[in-house]
Amino acid sequence: MGSAGMGYILDFGSLNAKFQKELVHAYDAVLGIKEPYGPVSNNCAKAGITAINMIRKDLQERDHIKLPMLIDLRPSAIKSYIESNLMGYVKGQQRFPYH
Repeated sequence: MGSAGMGYILDFGSLNAKFQKELVHAYDAVLGIKEPYGPVSNNCAKAGITAINMIRKDLQERDHIKLPMLIDLRPSAIKSYIESNLMGYVKGQQRFPYH
Protein backbone atom coordinates (compact mmCIF):
# COMPACT_ATOMS: atom_id res chain seq x y z
CA MET A 1 0.00 0.00 0.00
CA GLY A 2 1.42 3.38 -0.95
CA SER A 3 0.48 7.00 -0.94
CA ALA A 4 0.95 10.24 -2.84
CA GLY A 5 0.56 13.85 -1.81
CA MET A 6 1.28 17.51 -2.20
CA GLY A 7 3.51 19.55 0.08
CA TYR A 8 3.13 23.30 0.42
CA ILE A 9 5.60 25.95 1.53
CA LEU A 10 3.54 28.57 3.34
CA ASP A 11 4.75 32.06 4.25
CA PHE A 12 2.61 33.99 6.71
CA GLY A 13 5.16 36.76 7.19
CA SER A 14 5.09 38.11 10.73
CA LEU A 15 2.87 35.18 11.79
CA ASN A 16 5.43 32.53 10.79
CA ALA A 17 6.85 32.21 14.32
CA LYS A 18 3.39 31.67 15.83
CA PHE A 19 2.50 29.20 13.07
CA GLN A 20 5.74 27.25 13.63
CA LYS A 21 5.24 27.18 17.42
CA GLU A 22 1.73 25.77 17.00
CA LEU A 23 2.98 23.27 14.42
CA VAL A 24 5.70 21.98 16.76
CA HIS A 25 3.40 21.73 19.77
CA ALA A 26 0.29 20.30 18.08
CA TYR A 27 0.94 16.81 19.43
CA ASP A 28 1.79 17.85 22.98
CA ALA A 29 0.07 15.87 25.69
CA VAL A 30 -3.04 17.34 27.33
CA LEU A 31 -2.99 16.88 31.11
CA GLY A 32 -0.04 14.53 30.64
CA ILE A 33 -2.02 12.18 28.38
CA LYS A 34 -0.79 11.93 24.81
CA GLU A 35 -3.51 11.00 22.35
CA PRO A 36 -2.68 7.86 20.35
CA TYR A 37 -2.34 8.02 16.58
CA GLY A 38 -5.65 7.65 14.81
CA PRO A 39 -6.57 7.98 11.16
CA VAL A 40 -9.50 10.30 11.90
CA SER A 41 -8.48 12.12 15.07
CA ASN A 42 -4.71 12.33 15.49
CA ASN A 43 -3.05 11.75 12.16
CA CYS A 44 -0.18 13.35 10.25
CA ALA A 45 -2.38 16.27 9.21
CA LYS A 46 -3.25 17.34 12.77
CA ALA A 47 -0.22 19.61 13.22
CA GLY A 48 -0.92 21.63 10.08
CA ILE A 49 -4.61 21.93 10.86
CA THR A 50 -3.91 23.01 14.44
CA ALA A 51 -1.37 25.61 13.33
CA ILE A 52 -3.61 27.04 10.60
CA ASN A 53 -6.55 27.29 12.98
CA MET A 54 -4.41 29.00 15.64
CA ILE A 55 -3.39 31.82 13.27
CA ARG A 56 -6.68 31.99 11.35
CA LYS A 57 -8.08 34.96 13.28
CA ASP A 58 -4.75 36.76 13.11
CA LEU A 59 -4.74 36.36 9.33
CA GLN A 60 -8.33 37.57 9.11
CA GLU A 61 -7.56 40.66 11.16
CA ARG A 62 -4.24 41.48 9.50
CA ASP A 63 -5.10 40.65 5.90
CA HIS A 64 -8.85 41.37 5.96
CA ILE A 65 -9.81 37.94 4.65
CA LYS A 66 -12.47 35.48 5.75
CA LEU A 67 -11.08 32.05 6.62
CA PRO A 68 -13.30 29.18 7.68
CA MET A 69 -12.08 26.90 10.44
CA LEU A 70 -10.31 23.84 9.07
CA ILE A 71 -11.64 20.68 10.73
CA ASP A 72 -11.50 17.94 8.10
CA LEU A 73 -8.41 15.73 8.55
CA ARG A 74 -8.57 14.11 5.12
CA PRO A 75 -5.56 15.07 2.97
CA SER A 76 -7.86 15.88 0.04
CA ALA A 77 -9.83 18.31 2.25
CA ILE A 78 -6.67 20.02 3.43
CA LYS A 79 -5.44 20.36 -0.16
CA SER A 80 -8.80 21.85 -1.12
CA TYR A 81 -8.71 24.25 1.86
CA ILE A 82 -5.22 25.47 0.96
CA GLU A 83 -6.12 25.89 -2.71
CA SER A 84 -9.37 27.69 -1.87
CA ASN A 85 -8.15 29.90 0.98
CA LEU A 86 -4.38 30.10 1.33
CA MET A 87 -2.85 30.25 -2.16
CA GLY A 88 -1.72 33.83 -1.52
CA TYR A 89 0.57 32.44 1.18
CA VAL A 90 1.90 29.50 -0.86
CA LYS A 91 5.49 30.15 -1.91
CA GLY A 92 6.21 26.68 -3.26
CA GLN A 93 4.70 23.27 -3.88
CA GLN A 94 6.16 19.80 -4.04
CA ARG A 95 4.26 16.85 -5.44
CA PHE A 96 5.14 13.52 -3.89
CA PRO A 97 4.33 10.75 -6.40
CA TYR A 98 2.68 7.50 -5.45
CA HIS A 99 5.19 5.19 -3.83
